[in-house]
Amino acid sequence: MFTVALVGYTNVGKSTLQNALCGANSFTDDKLFATLDPTVKALELEGGQRVLVADTVGFIERLPPQLVAAFSATLEETIRADLLAHVIDATDPATPEKITAVLGVLEQLGALDSPTITVVNKIDAATPEQLAQMPEPGEDCVWVSALSGEGIAELCQIIERHAAEQLRRMTLVLPFDRLDVLDEVHRRGQVIEERYDAQGVRLVAEVPRDLASRYRQFAAA
Repeated sequence: MFTVALVGYTNVGKSTLQNALCGANSFTDDKLFATLDPTVKALELEGGQRVLVADTVGFIERLPPQLVAAFSATLEETIRADLLAHVIDATDPATPEKITAVLGVLEQLGALDSPTITVVNKIDAATPEQLAQMPEPGEDCVWVSALSGEGIAELCQIIERHAAEQLRRMTLVLPFDRLDVLDEVHRRGQVIEERYDAQGVRLVAEVPRDLASRYRQFAAA
């Protein structure tokens, strides 16, 4: 499934943001490394597609090699993700330096070139002067409050746009004994048209690339 990894300096509100997106109940606390193990929750977008949102360990400046090894499970989610959501704290005066530190860790992980969006969090607690120092909202930047829910709908729209860019449109003819394929297409893709005939189920759907490859045998001629 399309996976979004929440990355950012420690204590910027990634776990709270995951809760706001997914209705999850992940542990949150105001301290370093409150999240050590990756938590992955499902998010159903407005168009019906389900994606995964992974909460990762908070980065620190010059992450020591032994910590990279210790946090290998959660950092692996960062490397494997289809989209990185770089979460920054609008109330933190050290945000510019911490952005640089996070980019350094992403480079260390080999994930610097991954598709990335910026999520400016805690706007409910930020002053106008602090907000003026933040990246402007735009195509791949959104201002949110994970606590109040402000901006979460806009963030979901950005995620949905990126997920849609990885979908492939296919016309499939499924025999009646392969309704498992129909179920997976409904769960992971977007069905545009569905009808039944003597041959089975005829579908027009947009599906992730791995499904498009796996189910090529059912593609209509």
